[in-house]
Amino acid sequence: MIDLVQDTAKSYRKLLDSFSRPGEIFSLADYTKNIDIETPFFDSTLLISYILLDGEVSYNIVNPKVRESKDLISRLTYSNLKSFEQSDYIFLTLNGDQELKKEAILQSKVGSFENPHKSATIICEVESLFEGDSYIFKGPGIKTQNKIQLNFLNNWLKIRNFKNKEFPLGIDMIFIDREDNLMSIPRTTETKGCNK
Repeated sequence: MIDLVQDTAKSYRKLLDSFSRPGEIFSLADYTKNIDIETPFFDSTLLISYILLDGEVSYNIVNPKVRESKDLISRLTYSNLKSFEQSDYIFLTLNGDQELKKEAILQSKVGSFENPHKSATIICEVESLFEGDSYIFKGPGIKTQNKIQLNFLNNWLKIRNFKNKEFPLGIDMIFIDREDNLMSIPRTTETKGCNK
């Protein structure tokens, strides 16, 4: 158990680094090896849930084994299950229903002008952070631009940009792949697709 506590603390540092350097990929593989809980999602997703969730926040999850997933997360983190519109954190697992994932992002909260921090963070599982469609990131924490590859939902970028159209309102996104790699896209990052 002590190893998991230390691994969670080190992973928290990686998560902070990923938000301060959007589009850069960080590995959590060294920190997931001590996880011995059977889950219907990636071990790194469980690690991120340990970091983000507690009894003061709410979450929802899109997963084929939805009841099992919700029971596990609530039991391990003491966080509260809420609707997409009310959730602080929304987990979109790799095998979750594609249309429900889009609906979850569309319904996610963006905060208010008085409380922009009361918005949702979307945690997305993907097959790989090293292959797929190409995107360019610009903005705070990026010298000129970062180019990344990502296979995710059709039109995810259009939906994300729609949610973030009135800064400081918007959503933050965290991407995790099967190899326990992590990448974040804060709402301050300008993101667009590219052909090459």
